[in-house]
Amino acid sequence: MGNRAVITFTNGDRKTYNENEVGVYLHWNGSPEQVEQFLADTRELMGDRLGDAIYAKARLMQVIGNAIDGNLSFGVGLCSELDTENGDNGTYLVDPETMMVVEHR
Repeated sequence: MGNRAVITFTNGDRKTYNENEVGVYLHWNGSPEQVEQFLADTRELMGDRLGDAIYAKARLMQVIGNAIDGNLSFGVGLCSELDTENGDNGTYLVDPETMMVVEHR
């Protein structure tokens, strides 16, 4: 099947996400170790601008896109369009201001 996961971003309460929030779908790169590495690389790239949630979300997508070759295994859409209950690694909720996983479902 894959090593699937969805990465999405928390609401203001830092515990929930909205079905209309953007999410990142990973087909082969969704293990906790891989997701944590994508987030670490994004934190490094953002540097002193890490608190800028809008830019951090975009840079996370850039980091993932740069890491995955080809035209498969990486997608972006609304959570309502993505397989958030994928049977592999589920969904990672990330605080967009810190780029840290706050919950893994």
